[in-house]
Amino acid sequence: MKSRLTPIARLAAALAFLASPCVGLADSIQLSDAGTFENTSATLGYDGIGTNEFKWGAVIPDLRSSLTWTNGSPPITADLSPGATFTLGSLTFANNRNGGDGLADTTHVDLHLALTLLNPSGNTSSENFKLSLVSTFIGPDDTSFVSLGSSPLTLVADNGAEYQVTLLGFDTTGVPDAPSSGSIWDGTYVSNDSWIDSSGTLYVREGKSSGDLGVLASVVMTRGAVPEPASVVSAAVACLSGLAFAVRRRRNAARG
Repeated sequence: MKSRLTPIARLAAALAFLASPCVGLADSIQLSDAGTFENTSATLGYDGIGTNEFKWGAVIPDLRSSLTWTNGSPPITADLSPGATFTLGSLTFANNRNGGDGLADTTHVDLHLALTLLNPSGNTSSENFKLSLVSTFIGPDDTSFVSLGSSPLTLVADNGAEYQVTLLGFDTTGVPDAPSSGSIWDGTYVSNDSWIDSSGTLYVREGKSSGDLGVLASVVMTRGAVPEPASVVSAAVACLSGLAFAVRRRRNAARG
């Protein structure tokens, strides 16, 4: 069955398609990340603010605990499918046998993350994510923990599209469940000396390290690309030219 759309209706449909923000919609974006530690509550016995490794908790440097952020390898591909996740960089928490100096007031430090949109090309957006810390220094069986705060970052592409990136917590893919024992050990093991509980908090035994833990995130498109006016005008001119040609052909056929 042949289409009954008039030439004018075809033109309107073509222009509506070209103006749609979904034209050329990709199923993923690519970005890079850069992380540093900022704004600690500590007043002494710490260093590393403004770098990717923060140490705290003792006058003797070798006894300090540490948090280390490792950037992801660019480009990081982020799937736009509903429910999809991707890994940014990774965090390592080493819980050393701290002394008490400068320890009691180390309750948090901010992880400053800057994300840059690579494909489609776009801006750099940054945000501070609060890492809540509880440290102990009494004995080797004590545990310390860190939890990761979250707030969305907005990335804006040069074509006008907007994306919202949200941190979800630590990646526990492939990590076996801990036995349910009714104790603090309930949760998901990272290793024999560290684990993640159901709230996403990372625990590490004193004198041990968590190893690298990927940080999961998700991304959604909040606004589609805005077509360039020149592109729409060019397409409109082409459509009008085609329409004029079709009208002339029809008139010539009628005269013949």
